[in-house]
Amino acid sequence: MNQQAIGSSSIFELIINFFKEDNWSFEEIKSESALQMTFQGKSGRWNCYAQSKEAQHQFIFYSVCPIIAPESWRLAVSEFIARANYGLTIGNFEIDFRDGEIRYKTSINLESDRLSFICIKDLVDTNLQMMDKYLPGIMSVIAGDVLPEFAIEQIEGFQYLPQSASEEFLGLIHIDNKEKLAVNPLSQTDEQKQEKRLDKESHILAILTPEEIAQFHQVSQMVAPYQRKQAQAITEKLKNAVIGRLGELETEAFTRASTFFTKVKLEAKNFKLIQRYSGLAGRTRLLLQRLNNWSEQHGELPANSQVKIALIELDNLFWCIDERLQELPADKFEGRKEVELLIEIEEFREKLAFYEKYIAPSASGKK
Repeated sequence: MNQQAIGSSSIFELIINFFKEDNWSFEEIKSESALQMTFQGKSGRWNCYAQSKEAQHQFIFYSVCPIIAPESWRLAVSEFIARANYGLTIGNFEIDFRDGEIRYKTSINLESDRLSFICIKDLVDTNLQMMDKYLPGIMSVIAGDVLPEFAIEQIEGFQYLPQSASEEFLGLIHIDNKEKLAVNPLSQTDEQKQEKRLDKESHILAILTPEEIAQFHQVSQMVAPYQRKQAQAITEKLKNAVIGRLGELETEAFTRASTFFTKVKLEAKNFKLIQRYSGLAGRTRLLLQRLNNWSEQHGELPANSQVKIALIELDNLFWCIDERLQELPADKFEGRKEVELLIEIEEFREKLAFYEKYIAPSASGKK
């Protein structure tokens, strides 16, 4: 069946002939001029529907997601679908907010009087491929394993970027094997300014590690006279550790930390959250350091470079974390606010995990 005239047969009859010739098993739903069938893909098994709308001269094919989006996850799934739909040229995902049904739709308006076998096959095959490709992401979002943004990134990678940009970013994993480019002094100065800004403008809690915060907090709780020697010993050991980690120039950081914990008494709930955000700040700083080292070696980066984009996003993330660390010491939040903060922490962790997957230690240029 290469081509058939709509005038001699209905669209419904034509699609029945197609699925018969293409060796599909199906059931007819005559009341809706539709066929129901199942398809087994690499990602799962789902129902499909082929429907004709004679009056509108339309042929529509649906792949119905095998899982329903629970009401509490429909906004997240909708974000995933919006991100997935962006840039698609044939078909789109849909979600029914009434019951959580998700489906992929391809269709054609038959403006001429002929419908070809190849035309139907292209619409059907594209539909099946799209559901098979994005189904794992839909399932991971509904399971709460990943945010919609990162579910899409796991599926599509950096396909929305020019090929050179994608290779540049993924190339960080094996950067030691790349040819070194000349260092641009202006670029190097910019990166040094960024590092100095992180040290001088960030809150002291964004500079300390969770372990150092715990020790400073412990010392601040030791008020009894008989604890004085023990507190001094811990403080001296802590001073050496902080200066050893940050360098001699960072004696100021130790002084800032000592002053802060002398003046501020942390509630237990705030203290735990501060430690978590502090850990995120440290991870973000390390990623920024690796990317900065790489960019120093390879010269000034184009504005649309994936490395440049990552630097901007990680810098923004660092200052979001820093803002939280400024608020938390004096924040008297209720239970709902605590839940919101814990959700935010998990979102930040997922974002950092994504970057850590691609920005290996070798990106720093050290062997």
